Amino acid sequence: MTDKPLNPRPAADNPENPSTPKIITFLGCSPEASEEVQTGAGKYPGHADTNQGQRPDGTTDPLTALAPVAEYTRPPDILPRATQEEVSGEKIPLPLEELLDKLSPSDRRLIRELAYKLAHRPAPSPQDEQPDLRGQVERWALAMITQGMMPSTVKLYRGHILMLLERNPRPRQKDVEELLQSRVFSVGPSALTATVNALKSFFGYLTDSGVIEADPTRKIKAPPRPLRERDIPTAKQVALLIRAPTVTAKDQALVITFAACGLRAMELLRCRRTEVDLEKRRITVVGKGNKQRTVPMTKQVVNALERHLLSSLPSAWLFPGKDPADHFDHFALDERFHTLCDRAGIMPHISPHQLRHYFASVLLRAGVSLKIVSQLLGHANPSVTANVYWHLLDEKERVEAYEQHDPLQGINEEMERLVTMQFSFDFELTDKGEQPQCP
Repeated sequence: MTDKPLNPRPAADNPENPSTPKIITFLGCSPEASEEVQTGAGKYPGHADTNQGQRPDGTTDPLTALAPVAEYTRPPDILPRATQEEVSGEKIPLPLEELLDKLSPSDRRLIRELAYKLAHRPAPSPQDEQPDLRGQVERWALAMITQGMMPSTVKLYRGHILMLLERNPRPRQKDVEELLQSRVFSVGPSALTATVNALKSFFGYLTDSGVIEADPTRKIKAPPRPLRERDIPTAKQVALLIRAPTVTAKDQALVITFAACGLRAMELLRCRRTEVDLEKRRITVVGKGNKQRTVPMTKQVVNALERHLLSSLPSAWLFPGKDPADHFDHFALDERFHTLCDRAGIMPHISPHQLRHYFASVLLRAGVSLKIVSQLLGHANPSVTANVYWHLLDEKERVEAYEQHDPLQGINEEMERLVTMQFSFDFELTDKGEQPQCP
């Protein structure tokens, strides 16, 4: 009599008995455990019919929520041996309950625990579901230009935003803070403030648009900008710029208009000829935030513009570019100013924006009220003007205060009193026939 082997070969591996279901190995299931599953001996206690999904205590098996799944993509290494050769990892119809019936009790318990944890896991936070924001940059830029932000500002802010998205296309507050910390010692306060403003503008737009739920910059504040004196050109430098060699009528009109009207560069370059009234001597421009304002012009400005218009090509723009259909470019303007400064021997060079500072400084030193200067410059409120030209205001106040409260005033009054007393005393001695003596 031959001894029966301890581990008989499963019937499923016997090719001579094709009618018998094959015993499969799944999730580490041993052939012996698989045989128990096939015979029904290893089914979940009290769970006679797996499709019902009811436990003995009446609760529902978490796996029943997965029962409607019709297709599964399984890598070949975990597919049943009976189907590996047929599907090779491709999608096939694979009933869930059929798989569960072929697992060992321990494997079924493991899968049920995993399904329960998946069903009761906490919902992901909004930051965990942060989308890739690289595709939102151009939408933000277009929206900002539509709302009136200057194109040069949008271009500057766009560079700061791309700097962040290169680090992480799905940035969180930690990424924003790390970017700002890396720039604290490498850039100045103004550049750091521009970075904060750019990120706040970008994420504020995404929050308002519903692209993201949480704004990672909501707790970040821009650093205070230190007060610094503006570089203001002198009247002699502006005169040299106007009278520079080979200067054209267009160059003179640009310099004189900047210095006499205090306009921003893009405000003047985007001005159309219909917005200039030479008879009433005023020019209308559109500033930041699409705010329109009218600035008066002097007779000298009108004469310079008339000479320029007579020598320029017909165009809708006050200062057309090489193509009359387009206005004069900002970069071409800077390049032209550099050329004029070189030919006039002005070092360091004067920029168009410095002529705006020259305009404001002349008015403030002449005693024009801060409110009027703020309106002419197109500032949102006088406090902006005060923060920019604080050194001029302090200088004027210091001079007025010094003249009003002269430290020598009391001394001078006392000296006058002493002189008066000495004169009276000398006069009395002369009347008595006595000679006054020097002290």
